[in-house]
Amino acid sequence: MTFSRNQPARGINSLDASLAFVAIFAVMAVFLAMINDWQTERENQVIAQQTSRVADAAKKYIGDNYNSLSSAAPTTLTTATLVNAGYLNSTLAERNSASQTYAIGIRRMNNSGLLDALLVTLDGRVLTYKEMRSISASISGLGGYIEDGNTATGALGGWEVSLADYSLTSSAGHLAVALTADTLNGVNEESDRLYRFSVNGHPDYNRMHTDIDMNRSNLRDASDVSTTTLTADQQVSLATSGFFGWRRDSSGALATGFYYENDGSDWIRTVNNASLSTGGTLKGGTIQSEGMVIAGTYTMPGKTVTAGDACTASALGISGQISDTTGLIAHDSTGG
Repeated sequence: MTFSRNQPARGINSLDASLAFVAIFAVMAVFLAMINDWQTERENQVIAQQTSRVADAAKKYIGDNYNSLSSAAPTTLTTATLVNAGYLNSTLAERNSASQTYAIGIRRMNNSGLLDALLVTLDGRVLTYKEMRSISASISGLGGYIEDGNTATGALGGWEVSLADYSLTSSAGHLAVALTADTLNGVNEESDRLYRFSVNGHPDYNRMHTDIDMNRSNLRDASDVSTTTLTADQQVSLATSGFFGWRRDSSGALATGFYYENDGSDWIRTVNNASLSTGGTLKGGTIQSEGMVIAGTYTMPGKTVTAGDACTASALGISGQISDTTGLIAHDSTGG
């Protein structure tokens, strides 16, 4: 009988083990690098969003204050101004995630007189070239970066401007955003539109800065109309269920009188024959009544005549008012 002998058990040799560990570490290194790149890219996206938010606030501020900034240019705008004016949230404005601050240089272009601006970041952590390219490409609008400390370069080399042209200084490893003249002028034209609804913090959005020609069209359902002078070429129609009157221009007290002018052929008439009442004096060249004249106290003729003189309308100088003087009341110098 023949017996077979089994081969002795053998372990993994050292070479195999080393190769296995190398492969594992290589995979782990690649995986960790991918995680690190993903994390860095996420941070880059956040910085791009933060920069875009400040650039958008600056764009709106410049558009809303275009005329005053045009007179002041060249000038520098800070995030503190944007916060105080309500264009930017104070908790998000001061620094980005790399602890960099912001400055916006505004200039007036020589060839057109229009404004353009450049936003740059300052201080904080110096970004790598790879980070700057990634962030600038993700910024809304014309994002860029500063590589040499003197020039802002657009993402993928799309544009290039000198920081000195905007009276700005920064250093390598920082970001930039170009706010071009056509963009700012477009925002300015947009902000000059008259809004139908109120906008918090912007009463000027509901304010006219020039005349409106209605071309004979109507304005209806106005609640309160305040004006300096009201001129009507044809008719003015007024209707009210409450008090109506005229007031002085500065003191606010009721006016001392009422003035009316026409061609002399019409009467001033109250609606529905309402009475005319005053605690003062009713004065006129001639007061005519088609009914009774009632005096609460006395009737005092102001004219003094001479007894025996003619009492005709012509002699008395009143022929334009009456022709028959019968019943006319007067008194002489003695009161008789």
